[in-house]
This record gives sequence, C-alpha cells and structure tokens, in this order.
Amino acid sequence: MEAPASSLSATLERDGFAYGRGAALAASCERLRAHADEALARVLDLDLDAQRDLFGEIRTPLYRRDLKLSLAPAVTQVLCEVAQALGESLQAAVGAAANLCELSVISSDPGAEAQPTHCDTSYQGAPADVAIGRLVSEHSLLSLQPKSDFPAVLRDRPTELALLRTGDALLMDSRLWHRGGANKSRSRRSLLGE
Repeated sequence: MEAPASSLSATLERDGFAYGRGAALAASCERLRAHADEALARVLDLDLDAQRDLFGEIRTPLYRRDLKLSLAPAVTQVLCEVAQALGESLQAAVGAAANLCELSVISSDPGAEAQPTHCDTSYQGAPADVAIGRLVSEHSLLSLQPKSDFPAVLRDRPTELALLRTGDALLMDSRLWHRGGANKSRSRRSLLGE
C-alpha cells in the first residue's frame, strides 16, 4: 500500500474518497474474478423470480449487475487482504464497531451505459471497492466528484476518473456523488463492493 493509514483517513475525510493501492494481491483478485464470473453465469441461467434476491439494486441494470456474494474462499481471501492493508484506515473512518453491510461484485459488461450521477446513501459510511481486474480508461470506471457530500456543492465541481490496477481499493464516503461510466471496452469490468 502506498500511503499510511493516517494519510488515507485524512484524504478520505478531505475529498470523500482515497485510494488504497495494492490492497489485495493480483492472484487473489483473479481467483475472485473467476469465482464471480462463474456465479454470475449460474444466476443468469435462473428464472427471473429466482434471480430477484441474488442481485442488489443498481440504477442502470442493463449490462450492469450487483451480484450478492457468499463468503466463499476466494471472497474471504480478498477480504482478509484488504482488511490487513486498510483496516486502520477503515477503522478511523467508520469506527471499530462498524459492520460489513453489503458484499457483492459489481460488474459492467461491454455496452453498459453510464449511470446518472448519484450518491449511494445519505448517511456517512466508507465502502471499499476493490478492482478484481485491471480497470483502464476504456472501462470508464467511476467519475468521482471530490468533496461532494452535499448536493449544493455539485455545481462546477470537477470530476476525477478512478483508474485502478488489479488489487487497488477505492475507499469512498457513501454520500459522495459519483457515477459508473459507460463500458466501451470489450471486457467485463468488475469490482468487489464491501
């Protein structure tokens, strides 16, 4: 990881997001990506009623999915690595008694349109998204609007494109305004969402 916990916590507090570079090993992320792709293929073979409880809510569902994950070995390995690398920063951001509220893989297939700009919640939290594959400009991962936890500050706010290498984590205040970009690449974009 590139920055100490105090620096990550300060950046998260100041900008509403911070990067944890190399929070998980690339090999672990590759195993998780393969597991998630297999799980998604199995779920998509189910009828729509059976799928309902296996997906989270997502604002643009065509070609973009939020698949809930169980604690399979590939998932727990990446969680442990991220906790080891970023635990102090997460604890500083949300407190020692914070709970894991959601665990899913967010995938965007080629052809996915950009999401509208939105925040995930109206209360403070610090989800961590972990790239389980290399995310490059063609994927248009996320457009972030720093310091945008209140809608009044959105006017004339610059955006930052979050480009992540496999294993990089993005810590983000859940009130931060952002949007998933269109996937103009030929490959699936996947993030472990915690």
